[in-house]
Parts: sequence; C-alpha cells; structure tokens
Amino acid sequence: MIPRMSQPESAAEFTLKAVVTGVVLGIVFGAANAYLGLRVGMTVSASIPAAVMTVATFRLLRRGGTILEANLSQTVASASTSLATGTIFTIPALFLWGLLRVTEALPAPRGGASWRPALTRRPAPSRSTPPPAGPAPGPSG
Repeated sequence: MIPRMSQPESAAEFTLKAVVTGVVLGIVFGAANAYLGLRVGMTVSASIPAAVMTVATFRLLRRGGTILEANLSQTVASASTSLATGTIFTIPALFLWGLLRVTEALPAPRGGASWRPALTRRPAPSRSTPPPAGPAPGPSG
C-alpha cells in the first residue's frame, strides 16, 4: 500500500519511473481501448485499472513509489486512452463524410500492403459533364 500524505512535505512526484510507467500503461490500455471501440463500438474508462496497475508495477519493481508518483502515472495512462478513444470515433466519421479516403498502397515489410489514408475532398462535378440520358425510372404499371 502506498502511504498517504498527511502534511505538506517534499515527496517525489515527477520522476522517470512515474512517466515511463504511465506511458507504457497508456500504450497497453490505449491499444485495448482502440480494439474494443472498433470491434464493439464502445470503450471503457481505463483510469481505475491504470491506477491499480501502477501500484502493482511499483511493487513489482520493488521500489515503492509515493502517492504523487502513482497519481502522475495514472493520469498519463488515462490521458493516453482518452486520446485513442477520440481517434477511433473520429476517423470512421471522416470516412463516412467523404473527407478521408484511402489513396494509395505503400509497400510494407514481408510483401504485404499497408494503406495510407489522406485527407482529401471529392472534386465537384465540372460543368462540362453531360446530364444523364434516357427516361427517368418510374413506377412500372
């Protein structure tokens, strides 16, 4: 258990251990959140699991951290998952609006193809385009 702070004192807060732990947990929970969001259409808040995993990681490293380090690490991890959530719900909307489309395939390692999206606008039809010819379809009868 991380001891609580009863009075103002000089305790470690912004340490390399706290930042690295937060970034690693943010990547793990962000990837899990992105997969869940794209697969199921909903995400979960990773704030509490990040706090629990931060304390567990500090214990695993056998270096007890301060509550301020745990708070910083949990905040970094939670912000990372929020970033992933915003991305996975914004990009499909851009595809639906026609503002984002796959433009070209790039060579990828091991002979695969990776797709690079690019922000593009669909060109407006030119005035030289003739209107459709033929009778308009109507009810048969």
